Amino acid sequence: MAVGARDRPPFSGRPVGGAGSDGWIPPRVFDSLSPNYGPARPKTVGIIIHGTHGGADTLEREFAGTLNWFGNVASAVSAHDVIGPAGEIARVVPDHLIAWHAGALNTSYIGIEVVHRHPLESVPEPTFRSLVWAIKKYAVRYGFPLINATTPYHSETSQGVSIGKVDLFPRGSSEGKAFRAKIRAALGIS
Repeated sequence: MAVGARDRPPFSGRPVGGAGSDGWIPPRVFDSLSPNYGPARPKTVGIIIHGTHGGADTLEREFAGTLNWFGNVASAVSAHDVIGPAGEIARVVPDHLIAWHAGALNTSYIGIEVVHRHPLESVPEPTFRSLVWAIKKYAVRYGFPLINATTPYHSETSQGVSIGKVDLFPRGSSEGKAFRAKIRAALGIS
């Protein structure tokens, strides 16, 4: 971890850039920085969507537990953002740096964790809207197209398949397909 590596100003208060096309603004964006990150990412081709699956008894505890885990150097994992149950976004690793979320794909993808206690749990609407908002903001910032290949679940990537990763929903489940369709529709992906 190089001194000065976090040279981009921190998010605080309302996100820069204003509301999305539907008027949504996440209720709060704040820093909860992790020690687990690498140097500047050489390119950004998309977003990998993760589900936390820590099994906490409430989504609020799941959110706090995820931030604590990512803040622990011994965990050796992180993501760029963690989206909480009320749509709040914790910035864990500045988006221009490499977060440790998907093996070799870390050098070209931003990682976003959706707080989710277990497979098949529904995603709260504020969480979903903040996820869409964040994906759109990063697509504009880094210039990648909004297509299925640039917004995979971790379980849909070669690294996720190789380790048997389950993200928001079990692979091939009707719930997972419905949520993917909802994301595609909100992003304008046909």
